[in-house]
Amino acid sequence: MRITIPRPNRIMLLALTLTVAALTADAPTYAAAVTTTPDYWNATWIPANPAHFTVADRPHDYPVDMVVIHDIEGTAQSAINAFQDPNRQASAHYVVSKTGAITQMVAEKDIAWHAGNWDYNTRAIGIEHEGYAYIPYTYTVNEYKWSARLLASICSRWGVPLDRNHVIGHYQVPDPYNPGLYGGSSHHTDPGPYWDWVYYMNVARQEAAILPSPPHMVLNAAATAGNLSAAVTWPAARTCRTPTASYHVVRGTTIMSFAGSWLAVYPWRGSNTSPVSGSTTTTLLSARGCVCCLLRWSRR
Repeated sequence: MRITIPRPNRIMLLALTLTVAALTADAPTYAAAVTTTPDYWNATWIPANPAHFTVADRPHDYPVDMVVIHDIEGTAQSAINAFQDPNRQASAHYVVSKTGAITQMVAEKDIAWHAGNWDYNTRAIGIEHEGYAYIPYTYTVNEYKWSARLLASICSRWGVPLDRNHVIGHYQVPDPYNPGLYGGSSHHTDPGPYWDWVYYMNVARQEAAILPSPPHMVLNAAATAGNLSAAVTWPAARTCRTPTASYHVVRGTTIMSFAGSWLAVYPWRGSNTSPVSGSTTTTLLSARGCVCCLLRWSRR
């Protein structure tokens, strides 16, 4: 059966395909193998029950742009036991004990079930902490410090901005079924009023200051069809702590530089490699801090 796609739709589909190919051409390919080693150097690997997380290939299928902070309402071992229990449909990437010991139970590339909101699960790394939300002084200094070091490492490696818009408590996760309610679908309030956000974030920033802060592209492209054209836009590069100063656009042998207020660019190789016959032009446009790459072809 032959399916004919209207020309504007074909152009838009091609533009998105080329964008994905260009941004992921050098990306490594990961097998959906069982992880046996932790992502963080000071974590011990104890896997969660495989029925209670979703195998993924982040950031290639979902971007990671936040970290969600939880408390266990119990001991670290109780959380480890719960995440291995086949009858408990929950998991988190990390568990931090009151001594500062870190256990990783779900690979960072995979999706743990911790936020009570699927969209947030796909975009977040979850950290559970030993303690109780409404009992003071159950969170220890060692727990804060080692969790903050873990947080700094995650933000450095994934390009998650180290601020309170991207490092959130479970209580800030929207209920996906009831707008205006929070704490996920179960309305959790952790880590509670005794969690010291100011201290925690300050320690994390101090730790992040000695780590690399490379830019990370987040492919969330959108294409808008025009008259024999498609405008493709995607978000700017993110970093943990260092603002992006400039971008370099490589087009053949030509390199163009743009200020850091510009976003990602489209590396177009020219009409000789274009799957669409006809002439091609590439135009970069700035609009409210974003870059549009306009691909235009002449009629056949």
